[in-house]
Amino acid sequence: QMNAGHSRRASGENRFVGKDGRIVSTRCTINCVCGPGGEMLYALAVMDDVTERKQTEETLRRAERLASVGILAAGIAHEINNPLGAIVLSAEAALLGRQNPNDSSESFNMAYLAIRGSGAVNGVSRLHGKVSRRLFEPLFPH
Repeated sequence: QMNAGHSRRASGENRFVGKDGRIVSTRCTINCVCGPGGEMLYALAVMDDVTERKQTEETLRRAERLASVGILAAGIAHEINNPLGAIVLSAEAALLGRQNPNDSSESFNMAYLAIRGSGAVNGVSRLHGKVSRRLFEPLFPH
């Protein structure tokens, strides 16, 4: 039971399907004012369209998830890239340092080694770029 002049408030959110098939999110707030005997004298209901706010919140949540995945992908690419560079430069240095890796009479050439090593490392970077673009496409469409 309410005292005279006091009000009671209730609020909640709902989703409705509009005539055009679009989903509309609303927030409804109801204030009831009571009389001297605690009886309800009147109520005031206000309904707000919060669809845009809800969509913005969902986009932000999605962006945060995608950013986390992007950071993880970058970390994985970095972890793959470091040992790959070392492997390319050490284990296959003798083969990659020749224009024709099968010709053992050819002298070792550091330029060939650098070109082939950077090509392998760039392949990992391109893969990371493709994965990142696919992950972030929903947030930044063309």
